[in-house]
Order: sequence, then C-alpha cells, then structure tokens
Amino acid sequence: MERTFLNNNMGYVHVIPVSNGSSWTLKNICADIVSKYRVARANPDFVVVWMDREKQACGSAGVEHAIRAALIKEGVDSGKVHICIPDRMTENIILADEAVIRQELGNPAYSYSSEGMNGKSVIRSLFKATNRNYKETFDGVQLLKKMRLVRCAQTSASADRFYQQVKHVNCWWI
Repeated sequence: MERTFLNNNMGYVHVIPVSNGSSWTLKNICADIVSKYRVARANPDFVVVWMDREKQACGSAGVEHAIRAALIKEGVDSGKVHICIPDRMTENIILADEAVIRQELGNPAYSYSSEGMNGKSVIRSLFKATNRNYKETFDGVQLLKKMRLVRCAQTSASADRFYQQVKHVNCWWI
C-alpha cells in the first residue's frame, strides 16, 4: 500500500523496500535498512524510513531511535534522517486523520482512539459498517492520498513525531 501510494503520487521519491514483520528482530531490520542504503550508493536530500512497527516490543519511538542510530553510525547526516513508524501500522496513521475518515465513511462522530491497536482491523470494521469491504491496495492508497500529516499529528503520537521531522518540507501531503 505505502509503495503504491509513493510511486503513484511522489515520482521524485526513490522507494527501496525493506523487510519487516514479527519474525524480524529490530537488529536485523536496522541491518537490512543500512545494507540497502549502502547498496543504493546515493547521496539523497532526505532518507525517509516508513515502516510499520507491527509487534516490535520497544514501541514505535524505540524502533525510530534504533533505525536513526544505525543510519547515523553508517555516516548518514542526522539532519537528513526522517523516520515514520506508525504505531502499529500505516492504517493507524490513516485513521488518525479524523476529517478524512468522517467524510469518507459518513461518520461525523468518529474520533481516533486506535494508537497501538490493529489499525487494519479497525478500518475494516469501519468500512463494514458502511457495507463496504476495505481493500488495502485500493482504499488504503486512496485514503493515504486524501489524508494530511498535519491533521494526523493532532491525534497520533507516532504521526506527530514524523510530522515534527518533516513539517519544514514543501510537500502537498504534509
């Protein structure tokens, strides 16, 4: 979903997929990110890491810290490193934009309370209440395009941490 969103809407972004999931240790995730950064042999204006926390025990802030430290140790300028680790998955970031969810699902009473929960399950339930099935690769991508990070930052701690890193960047999505 995230890759499709970025490829379709931000053509200037070079997306490099990284491995993730409950079977990956944080140490292995950091090693994979550093390895792929090394292989890319680029000198980018920004290095953005955006991946789900999933079930990492240390929380999204801990995952962010570990990845940042690994990239800085590799020699990446700390001012270029921007990390978004939704707590727990990107659907949580989508759900944090209350205006988009209220409009898209016709639920004026909706308020975000899903930080750290299984956001995909929550969003599926919200869609089901409107007799629709949530399709991550279609609905998720469309919702990502409609949401704005500045609104998400008002209700989600993980979105706010990312927003604070990138709020100075001139981008329509922020």
